[in-house]
Amino acid sequence: MAVETVDVDAMTPEDFAALVKRSSDSDLQATIEQAGVERVLERVFSTIPERLKSSAASSVNDTMSFRITSGDTTYSHGLKIAGGTCTHISGPVEEFRAGVTCDVVTFSKLLTGQANEITLFLRRKLKIAGDLAFAQGFLRYFDRPKA
Repeated sequence: MAVETVDVDAMTPEDFAALVKRSSDSDLQATIEQAGVERVLERVFSTIPERLKSSAASSVNDTMSFRITSGDTTYSHGLKIAGGTCTHISGPVEEFRAGVTCDVVTFSKLLTGQANEITLFLRRKLKIAGDLAFAQGFLRYFDRPKA
């Protein structure tokens, strides 16, 4: 596999999951960097709220913070679930129930279900601040894209 050119604006969650599945870690990193890490993350996060399982999240009223690194740069995002809806927060999140920090490749695998939260945490590829149980179960509130 090699570095790919992706149309970030037209990329669906399923397209992203397929890219993650077929790419080695280094190729995925290079592909995301070529497309623009910030652009890719904005696109990915913009599609997450519509994948919320409203019935599963109906009683949730909390925010999850994400700090995603690529090289020396950290990109901050948040997802707030309240009243059965989800809102994307672009930028640092001041108040949150849990926060995760990881690199962009780890985040991509986590989001697409191609890596397990607990395994990543135990291998120290995923750092969690705040409510550990909430962080490890957060993605269950969403339909993950399949490759």
